[in-house]
Amino acid sequence: MDESNIPMRYNIIRVLFHQEGGMTAQEIYKNFFNIYQGEIQCNINEIDKQLMSLTTVGILEVYEEAFVFKYRITEYGRKRADKNISKYL
Repeated sequence: MDESNIPMRYNIIRVLFHQEGGMTAQEIYKNFFNIYQGEIQCNINEIDKQLMSLTTVGILEVYEEAFVFKYRITEYGRKRADKNISKYL
């Protein structure tokens, strides 16, 4: 599956679904830079907005590790992803 055809929000969920230790917004941006290169949505501010939106609805949670904020998928987020976007996982 071509990752650039996946909506960014689903791709964020997909990446964090398989990343046990969580990721920072900057790490997610670096991960997506080549996939969404040249697209307006591929910048750190837009990715941060997506992360905050997913956190607000309980799909992700934010935690602090060594004075750095990281995001990880919640158990609720895993269940929702399995149910609704499993073809992208």
